[in-house]
Amino acid sequence: MSVLTFKLWVGEYARETGNKFLEVLDIAAKQIPVPGVESVIEVDSYATLKNANQLKNRIKHLTLVLVDELKGKKVEEIEERLRSDIRQLEHDLKFIQSKLTEIVKQNAILVILFRRLNEDKVQECVGRLGNALESFHFSRQIADADALEHLTKQIDTFFRQAVQELQESNQRIEQGIADVRAILDKRNQGDDLNGSRPRRGVIPVAPEIFFGRDTIVDDFVNTLVSQRTTMARICLLGPGGMGKTSIARTVLNHPSVVKHFGRETVSGCHASRDTLYESLGLSLNTGDPLRDILYDLESSTSPIILLLDNFETPWNLHSRTEVQDILLQLAKLDHVALFVTMRSSQPPGHGIHWESVHLEAVDKEASKCIYDKIDPVGGQSPELALLLDEVGHMPLAITLLAGLGMNLGTTPAELLEQYKQGGTTVMNLGWSAEQSMDICIGLSVESQPMKDSPSAAKLLAVLALLPVGTTLKALSQWWARDTVPPATIMSGLGTLLDTSLVEKRADTYVVLPVIRRYVLHPDRFPVNIRESTVQMACAFLKEHNASVGTSNYLAHKNARSLEEANLQGILLETTAADPDIIGTLLILSEHQYETRPRLEVVQHALELSKESEDKKWYAEALYWNGQNLRGLAQFEEAIKQFHLARAAFLQVSEPKRTADALYWAGEHWQNFNFWMTQQV
Repeated sequence: MSVLTFKLWVGEYARETGNKFLEVLDIAAKQIPVPGVESVIEVDSYATLKNANQLKNRIKHLTLVLVDELKGKKVEEIEERLRSDIRQLEHDLKFIQSKLTEIVKQNAILVILFRRLNEDKVQECVGRLGNALESFHFSRQIADADALEHLTKQIDTFFRQAVQELQESNQRIEQGIADVRAILDKRNQGDDLNGSRPRRGVIPVAPEIFFGRDTIVDDFVNTLVSQRTTMARICLLGPGGMGKTSIARTVLNHPSVVKHFGRETVSGCHASRDTLYESLGLSLNTGDPLRDILYDLESSTSPIILLLDNFETPWNLHSRTEVQDILLQLAKLDHVALFVTMRSSQPPGHGIHWESVHLEAVDKEASKCIYDKIDPVGGQSPELALLLDEVGHMPLAITLLAGLGMNLGTTPAELLEQYKQGGTTVMNLGWSAEQSMDICIGLSVESQPMKDSPSAAKLLAVLALLPVGTTLKALSQWWARDTVPPATIMSGLGTLLDTSLVEKRADTYVVLPVIRRYVLHPDRFPVNIRESTVQMACAFLKEHNASVGTSNYLAHKNARSLEEANLQGILLETTAADPDIIGTLLILSEHQYETRPRLEVVQHALELSKESEDKKWYAEALYWNGQNLRGLAQFEEAIKQFHLARAAFLQVSEPKRTADALYWAGEHWQNFNFWMTQQV
């Protein structure tokens, strides 16, 4: 099996001001059945990011086409090494793309304040890309001339399409930057004529679709306009996708805030290096960005809002002490209001009195309004409520799904089915955190604190398997006992809270539904974690298996009830006809019969027990299926199950259990006759 590697030079058409594309071509021809990957990396040309040029030069000369030249080969026959290398390259490219997205998302103030930290991050990407390319090499030759000719034509077609896309994309980007320059030039000319100092950055536009956050907005507005001597210190916390930036922009555009602060608002912007200082309104350039900003802010006589959006980017890098020092210096300016948004559960910096809010999902009504505003047809679907519940009413997830529904004409029911099958990959509509759920969550999962804490990643995987979360005690004693060193569990949880990947509700640690879907995706979820968690579920139920009438029954019953939803969620995913798993399912089935009868667990046990070599488990499953049906007043079906259980117990020579099944069949027959009489 041989592989050909082509490098196509497209840099001639890639402008310095534009996005640089890195694409790996997916060949779909029958003769060349190799799976491909595609990634787009975008990086803005900030003056402070000198190392970005090295990365851009690598990117613009890189388009790899990977093919197998043998005709008639099936996908499963492709060499595993090739597929493994493709997957690894895709992982590396996505890592680089997510890191550069973090930098691109920063507003102008963050870029110049934390220039050196960003340079380190870009250099890290350069090294990662270099290692990926060095490890991804092929030395085989193509022998088939026809396949080579066919391949050459495909590459030529792709080349022309890529060039056209690059030209169009760069034209749009350059036009956008030209528009920004024109606005700034016009504004500055007017200021110069009046003899006044240049204005600061334009307030970011408020979102058009905005529901369910009115109370938070009103509280922040009141805080900003009511402070007279010392300006407010506001910190908006929460996971990615909750709408922190949307709230910040809505607050800044509120009429009361605009009236109080005027337009002297230092706000976030994505200006190019040529317009960065102009957009900030700086009148001094000493070569020390922090000194310039502090001097400029100190010399102002008007109240100012300093918006530091996505502040987790500089905060999560190695030099947190340096970042904190800068933040403290800014906080000393009494006439400057600080407005920080970040993916965390704790505000940054010690010694600053923050008014902080941890943002949670919107309510059901607001959730429906968001969807309906984007996709009015789907907004009327009765299945919409199920879809919104499934994503936990996270605003970004709702927005992306509604966009899919509108663009593709897909109903909420169809979207729900696709989401259950594909998880968050369904919600990937672009190459930024605002357009892709995977990128949005990945920015937190791949953050520096998570890299520095290996236990945090394992704990996140464990907690993702627990639908309703669990306590620190249960996590230590059971769920993470065999996968995470006990001494690191608390620090790992601290990291998960710090990155907002986990929420703490009372004494329970919970992973949000959309983040759970991301973590549980088969391509990224560790198999050993699932196996260990299933084993822990079995061990837990065996140790808490006291029956009615025993001394410790009540304690065991309460313990089972606390973890019931987690136990059910884990065990319903099992597919092996393992006697331990079947027995565990039946313990849980008996518990549910005694507390609140349900059928999902016992019928799953029934399906697995059909494949078991020990037919006693099948008889027990029939019996407890009958009991739960009886508890749900489905007497006729319960009687059938008890008769089937009686026959199964006879086959395995279980006389006592045979008598039990016969007794309940007769008992239910009387109940059934009485119930039918009452209905008449």
